[in-house]
Order: sequence, then structure tokens, then C-alpha cells
Amino acid sequence: MNIDQLFLKENKNFNDLRDSFIAIFLLLTICVLVFYYLNPSVWGLLVLFGLFLYAIFKSSFDSMAVFLVSFFVFLIGLVGYEGDQLMFYFLLCLLFLIAFFIYKGVKSWFEISYCVRFVNLLLGVAVLALFPIFLSLLISSRENEDFVPFQEANNSSVVKLLCFGEEPGFLEGSGTIISSDGLIMTNAHVFPEIEDSYLEKEQECMVLLPDPVRGELLKTFHATAVYINEENDIAYLKIDQQYSNTEFINNVDDYYFPSVECTNTNVKLGDPIRILGYPSYKGVLGYSLTVTEGIISSFPEKGIAMTSAKIESGTSGGLAIDKKGCMVGTPTFYVVGEAESLGGIVLYKNPPDFLLE
Repeated sequence: MNIDQLFLKENKNFNDLRDSFIAIFLLLTICVLVFYYLNPSVWGLLVLFGLFLYAIFKSSFDSMAVFLVSFFVFLIGLVGYEGDQLMFYFLLCLLFLIAFFIYKGVKSWFEISYCVRFVNLLLGVAVLALFPIFLSLLISSRENEDFVPFQEANNSSVVKLLCFGEEPGFLEGSGTIISSDGLIMTNAHVFPEIEDSYLEKEQECMVLLPDPVRGELLKTFHATAVYINEENDIAYLKIDQQYSNTEFINNVDDYYFPSVECTNTNVKLGDPIRILGYPSYKGVLGYSLTVTEGIISSFPEKGIAMTSAKIESGTSGGLAIDKKGCMVGTPTFYVVGEAESLGGIVLYKNPPDFLLE
């Protein structure tokens, strides 16, 4: 057997090994895709991963074509990525681009078989080393999905309510601004002396808006109830004037109020949630925005969800959000017996049309 035949045999063995590796990788890719239910971001990343493997080992694509396709897939993969995830995704794309052009350069400059095989081997080792890391990062990020960072709009939209009736004193609760013109959603039981679902007399409340960072109450407005539904424990108020404010507002109608940015009407058992409101402790009024976490525990009846998140008196009417920061509903304080308390959520429904006109 001469040198050329030996080289061809070795080259064939190497090609067989390479093809086997590609097949194994594609199988792993399919498994990951199934595991992640074809998440668009993961799909984009894996397509790019497979594309570069094929291009590097088979050298079947023009350099510019690989660059354009990889850039396109990179844009697809940006959906859902942010922060450290986005940086990891970008560096991985950059790594494969560099590897591809190094390979193309070595092949065109030297045309030496051992150089090509060395680069192939080096890239194969790199891919084998990166893939478990990549897979573990995806799995850990899937298992430890956390809430998105708080948006200031969510914090600012949760207000403190002090509502007055005919008797001396007031009832306290929380509310959520759901539109930039000052429409507030809260619980009906926050209002004193409700007899039915219709307003027989004016129900007034003092509305206190928080600082979005520290949760301290800063601005004070006046609001009037525009719709109360005791059966569903939902009420709506409209901010109509100032009580007091260091930054005087001439016309409340022109003021842009912070409001929730999205809603979720399809929560499921076990979904993580956060509760924002102003709980009172042992009769002491709560004047600082408070956040608790939990999951959706059950759906005891239509339109109601129970939660493991702690909901104290005063939190009623506040804001329940999912891990993306979207409004799930309005927390309600339930008391069972003398000591045991359960947290409930009145699930979000669109306000009556006439309130949005």
C-alpha cells in the first residue's frame, strides 16, 4: 500500500468519524429542541450551531453566505434574550464565525492535508467541550427561570387607597392604575357601605402614588369611584384632582399616570407570581410598597385563584403579576376562622367598555 492509498484510507476513516459526530450532534440538537418545545431563541441558537458545524466540516457554503445566514439566525435568536444570556449568545456566534473563517483561510492558503485535519480536530474538540456547557446553561436557565427585573411602571402603578364613607374614619387598601389617564382597579370591599353593584352615592378615596425605587409614598391625588361590582369584588376609580403635591399639577386630565404595561389572562397551576400592595400590620397602616412571592395554588371557583404568596389586610386591591411583569389580577385578603388567612386573587378581566371611552 503506497502513501497515497494510506492517506486516502486515513482520510476516509476521519470522514466517517466526522460524519458520525455530526449525526450525534444533530440527534442531541433534536433532543434539546423537544425539551425546550421549540422556543424561538433556542431554535435560532441551535440552527446557527448546526449550520456552522456543517459549514466547517463540509465546507459546502460560500463564506459570505455563511455570514449572512448566521447573521439572520442571530437576529432570530435575539428574541427573548437579554443581559448575560444575550452576551453568551453573541460570543458563541462570534466564536463560530471566527472558526469558520480560520478554517477557510487555512485551506485556501496552504492546502496541506494535515493542517486541514488539525483544524477540523481542533474545532471538533472545541464543539465537544462547548456543547455540554451550552446544554447545562440552557437547562439551568430553564429550571431557574426568575422574574424579570421590576419595571418602574409596575411599581409606580400600585397605589395606596384611603376611602371615606358617611361614618367617621376610612377604609384602606391598595389599587392599580391600569390606564395612563388615571383609571384605577381595586377591590369593591375597599369601599365602605356598599349595598349593590350600582353607585347610589359618591364614593371618594385619597390616592397615594409611590416612589418606584424605594416604594415610599410621594404624591397624593383624589379619586372618585366610577363603577363598583360587589359580586365580583371589583371596583374602578378615576383620579380627578390633586390633594397635595410638591410638584403642582395644573390639570390632572393632562397628567400621564404610570400604569401596568401588559396583562395575563391565562395563568396555570404552579405559575410563579408576585404580589404588590400596602399591607397593614396589627392595625398600623402600611405606607410603604411591599412585595411578596408565591405560586398559583388552586382555582376554587371561576375568576378566582388562591396563592401561597402572603397577602395581608391592606394589600387588597393591589397588583398580582407573573414572572414577565404582566398583571394577573387583583389580590384579595381572605380570612378563614380566627387565625388562618389565605391569599386570593381576583383574576384580571377587561374593564367595562364605557370606562375606557
